[in-house]
Amino acid sequence: MKKILFIILLFLSGILSAQTSVIQTEKAISDSSSSSKWNITVGLSAGGTIFIADDSSPYFSRFGTTLQVPLSFNYRFNPHWRLSLGLRYDFNWAPLTNCVDIQHDNLNRTCGIAIDTTPHVGTQRADVFHNYIGIPVQISWYPWVRERDILSLSLDFYAGYAISKDICVRKNGSKSWLNKHHDTSDPSLVPWKMELGFTVSTDIIGIIHGVRIFTNLLPTYKDPKTNKNIYTAGITFFL
Repeated sequence: MKKILFIILLFLSGILSAQTSVIQTEKAISDSSSSSKWNITVGLSAGGTIFIADDSSPYFSRFGTTLQVPLSFNYRFNPHWRLSLGLRYDFNWAPLTNCVDIQHDNLNRTCGIAIDTTPHVGTQRADVFHNYIGIPVQISWYPWVRERDILSLSLDFYAGYAISKDICVRKNGSKSWLNKHHDTSDPSLVPWKMELGFTVSTDIIGIIHGVRIFTNLLPTYKDPKTNKNIYTAGITFFL
């Protein structure tokens, strides 16, 4: 009887020892993975933007293109949370839907653009080019802790300033630029951009990629003729 009791106690002590070893191992893994980590990333994003305005505005565009190059410094608080801060360059291009004309006041100063109702022979086209430089701030949440970050959800804020704001109007072989040589200025253009975005990213195939949906909290234009604010929103895909 004593021999059987000794075997049972030995067996139970072995189980408890194994469980303690597993708990300590899991704790060590958790502690090592939750240690703060710094890293630097450089990315590339491309996507589209839309102008939220009625089609009677001279700035109306159905669809534009955006290209973004971000440089980020990332701080990993723990396996589930990360903060990113950096610098981002934005290039935006949008063809305007309406035929437009550059307007001037009595002193020959630019006072904006307006829809051109004058009949023309040949092609007419107007394009808007914006270049921004700014600071993005992003907070990311990782639902699962793995050897690789399979999925992350991010909320970001971006404050940028337009380093160039150009409008090119082509009519019947002639070309006119607004803001190109910085001797004229369109008062409708708002130089600041403040974006709020939401991102879903993954690296299932071993490369971080994802999609970001965003909106500009400030109007892109303040059209003095229609007295309306024109906003933009968009979506980008990134690597």
